[in-house]
Amino acid sequence: MDESGKKNKPSVRSLWVVKSVKKPQDQVSAAGQVSWKAVGKSPEPVSKESPEISASVAEEAPEVAGTSPANSLISVPLPSGSSSGESDSEKDDVPPVADRQRKKKEKKLAVYAIPEHLKRQIEMDAVPEVLHETLSPSNYGAYFAVLLYAEDFYIEKWTNFQLYRVPLELDNKRWKKVTKKKNSCKSAWNDKKTYVSFEITSIPERRPYLLSRDYVFVRRSGKKTRFEGRVIGVVKSTHVLTEFGNDLLLQYSPSYKYDVKFSFNRTCLKRSHQAVEAALAPSFHHVLFPSCHPRTAEISLPSATFLNQRLGVHQISAIHKIIRLKGPPPYLINGPPSVTQNNSLSKAGTTITEAILEIYFHMDTSRILVCSPKNHTCDTLISCLNKRIPDSDLFRANASFREVEDVPDDVFPLCSHDGECFSSPPLSVLQKFRVIVSTLMTCFRLRDNGISPGYFSHIFMVDASSATEPDAMVALANFVTDETAVVIAGSRTKYADRVRSDMARRNGLKRSYFRRLMESEPYSSNDPLCVCNLDEESEN
Repeated sequence: MDESGKKNKPSVRSLWVVKSVKKPQDQVSAAGQVSWKAVGKSPEPVSKESPEISASVAEEAPEVAGTSPANSLISVPLPSGSSSGESDSEKDDVPPVADRQRKKKEKKLAVYAIPEHLKRQIEMDAVPEVLHETLSPSNYGAYFAVLLYAEDFYIEKWTNFQLYRVPLELDNKRWKKVTKKKNSCKSAWNDKKTYVSFEITSIPERRPYLLSRDYVFVRRSGKKTRFEGRVIGVVKSTHVLTEFGNDLLLQYSPSYKYDVKFSFNRTCLKRSHQAVEAALAPSFHHVLFPSCHPRTAEISLPSATFLNQRLGVHQISAIHKIIRLKGPPPYLINGPPSVTQNNSLSKAGTTITEAILEIYFHMDTSRILVCSPKNHTCDTLISCLNKRIPDSDLFRANASFREVEDVPDDVFPLCSHDGECFSSPPLSVLQKFRVIVSTLMTCFRLRDNGISPGYFSHIFMVDASSATEPDAMVALANFVTDETAVVIAGSRTKYADRVRSDMARRNGLKRSYFRRLMESEPYSSNDPLCVCNLDEESEN
């Protein structure tokens, strides 16, 4: 063990990463702008948003709808959970090159086409009957399937939306240029990075709801050449900020007018559909609808001396309860977001990291999954854990085409990058890591690589109140068994961030899994065996 308290172990990444993990080298034009080497490959957007950008970040390079005038959804519904028999890139409209490359590596998912009768109801804004019912084990699958179909219908509705003769503006912003190597990272502030912006109406009925990493396509009005970019965010409701490659920037003129079209992310919807189906297993019932206290075990541990000597009474109590968890139902931590605005850990974040460290050091057979809706939260948590846990036991899972520059310097060595995109190790290598940190949606890659239910002894879901319930199920329904200890942190006052459809927003998709549990027994009575409150009042 070194002076920092880390156990020294040889790295396992060198056993399988055969390609260089340097940052992919972008070609730079005389104008100093990045041009993308792959023909037709879209530039990745910067995921770190400025404070004024309100869009949430999608977790994976999307399967897109709207890349051609044709309707990308199949009109004949498939049986629940059935496969289309074709790869995603074959069945749907042809996605951009980068996404086609990713899909060659990703296992098939069912299409989850909208059933025609539901499509007609949603089109008429008639709320399907199941959404008028109280959520229960008998209607859980149908309830959330309809909400996800409402989201999908929203995407289909705006497939052919187009803006005509739009002036584009160039916005220059400072950005961080990072050179990553296997065992070292260097970074420096480049002078400027050029983004493309344009105005859009703020009236919801006359424009699509845009999210970061949606695709945007522009062509000069009257011309055929089309340029592909990504949405970075929407500023003050009307100002769309996007990123394009040099192909557009080199021919840009402020006097030109452009036609603009968008395409939207379906991959996350399909993963959510799969997770809702997985959650219907009878053995998962006590996770969806808890009716008793979490299972615990009497565990004999050495006297714990916590690294953080400023822990409050409620935090220490929560850590002791978490250590003794043996299985579902989940134990909840109600409190502020885990990461503060100055990038330090809040009371909830400190409690979670301390609990993880206690489990790691005192339970040699533990396997821990730490997940959150947002990359920034995941990066901050793994960076804090890495101060005590060696690199060889930590893995940061990433979406394939996450922007390399978005990954902090100290986190990049804990990732896997094959020179083109972020990769996921084979099962034999994943099994060597005792702590894996991932966004909710990227947890699907772990499932795809063979991690099965029951592999993780502990699952910590952080800031869960900002995720929809189907998104939360991607990380829970695919891995939890009767022997999995589950800890979920969030805020009972917050709602999920990223819901496009008005019908879905009005009928429950914005209510997170965490919030739903907090509103039901045994959590609503603040039973200390089930929930810890770390809000300001409880800590004073």
